[in-house]
Amino acid sequence: MSDISTVLITAAIGLVLFVGAVVAVYLNGLVRNAYDLRVAIRNEIEERLRQVQEESEKKVRWLRRELVEEVEKMRESVGETNQRRLAELVEKIEARFAEFQKQGQFERVELRSAVDELREAAAKLDARVGQAGRETRALAEALQASLAQDARGSITQMPIAEPPAAGDPNSAPPASNAA
Repeated sequence: MSDISTVLITAAIGLVLFVGAVVAVYLNGLVRNAYDLRVAIRNEIEERLRQVQEESEKKVRWLRRELVEEVEKMRESVGETNQRRLAELVEKIEARFAEFQKQGQFERVELRSAVDELREAAAKLDARVGQAGRETRALAEALQASLAQDARGSITQMPIAEPPAAGDPNSAPPASNAA
């Protein structure tokens, strides 16, 4: 081989090595840019996640406050309804008693039936008051359970009580939120 062919082969090998070095430097820059981009995306995601978490915590606190207010309104409404029903029942009883007194009919049979009616009315009222108390306790327990689960970091839904059957004379009508 001649000197020219040796120089050409050496130049070709040098050119290949130079191109390889340029490609390696270029790929190194691409890898560095990809890593920087990955870090920037991760930081952006973490920032947005923190913002979403803060917003959800604010909403949970607001919902909890609203829920407590609604439970208090329901308790007041149930109490007012019970007081009103009791007053109506007392008025009815007093009216019947006054009617019997005016007519002078204190016969034993009629008196027993009146007493039985009053006992039934009192038992119905007692059942309604007991139902209202159970509903209030159930709401309070559900609220406490919800608050306990929220404290552990999970959001739950309060169970909704089913309305009483339409023909059930012992069930109280649903409380209205007139307050």
